[in-house]
Amino acid sequence: MKAKMLVVDDDKINRVLLSTSLEEAGYFVDSAENGQQALDKLGGNAYDVVLLDLMMPEVDGFQVLDHIKKNDGLRSIPVIIISSEEDREVVAMSIGMGATDHITKPFDPLLLHARINASLATKHLHEQEEAHRKEIEEYNRHLESRVKEQTKDLREIAESLQKALDGSVHALSWVVEFRDPYTAGHQKRVSQLATAMAKEMKLQNNLIEGIRVSGLLHDIGKICVPSEILSKPGMISDLEFGIIATHPQVGYDILKTIEFPWPVARIVLQHHERIDGSGYPAHLKGDDILLEAKVIGVADVVEAMSRHRPYRPSLGINMALDEISKKRGSHYEPMAVDVCLTLFKDKNFEFDTSSAKI
Repeated sequence: MKAKMLVVDDDKINRVLLSTSLEEAGYFVDSAENGQQALDKLGGNAYDVVLLDLMMPEVDGFQVLDHIKKNDGLRSIPVIIISSEEDREVVAMSIGMGATDHITKPFDPLLLHARINASLATKHLHEQEEAHRKEIEEYNRHLESRVKEQTKDLREIAESLQKALDGSVHALSWVVEFRDPYTAGHQKRVSQLATAMAKEMKLQNNLIEGIRVSGLLHDIGKICVPSEILSKPGMISDLEFGIIATHPQVGYDILKTIEFPWPVARIVLQHHERIDGSGYPAHLKGDDILLEAKVIGVADVVEAMSRHRPYRPSLGINMALDEISKKRGSHYEPMAVDVCLTLFKDKNFEFDTSSAKI
């Protein structure tokens, strides 16, 4: 079935150009010439993607975006912002409100279609997750009537649900790496190191598993960071860093409704917090930060510094270990730093660079 687009722009030329390009690409296209008309159409139609201009009279794009993200029946629709080059600050604000991506005027048709395809893939993933959640709920209702007499069946179903959960975690993790090839494997390697650290700390198995899963998802919020920022060579500007810094909150918002057995959403929210309060987004200190987030925070720094990034070459594992050593007790949890150093210096830990499954 062809995807259905809603183009919202008070500029008729932009609206016609976008609609024509999308129709030629095979999409069904509807359009609205102002925010109020867009709200009316959203109330009676099902759309797969909304392309939204922000600067419109009366009901502007921010009000339309806010309506979409606060409406249970609409919030899963990807919203791609249509902006001018000089509108970077308002684009950053819209990303923080839940917009999926943005394109600049005048738009490149190839880039437009790539952004739409990525948004459709994300929407499909969330639909699969929702369908899977309902399947799990159905399983749970069914299990209540069988628990006393069919223990073996219960074990088999639990294993199936665990596999399905792992599959969902893998899919969510893959989406970020698909949009940011320069950090492909980053979440997997952070999870690997954080899990090894948790085992070295002799934490309970339940905590270790929560750290493993949270590590695989800790950067899921970068799905809302424009790909040209993620892959930008050279220095990152303060504005671009501000957009990147929204990813813990976005990750929390994505994960908070998923019923994990561990506080995954809170761990993801806190993985850039530092024990002296210098981290973000909430500047938490000390024991206000979950231990799991402290462990992942150390693993994240070590992995990121030791690998190549578009804006700099690899700094090497020795410099990464030196960084966490210098800031042990100020930025980073001392116990987490100590076990990380032990793993690399005494136990020959190495990142797994294979493509093995989670």
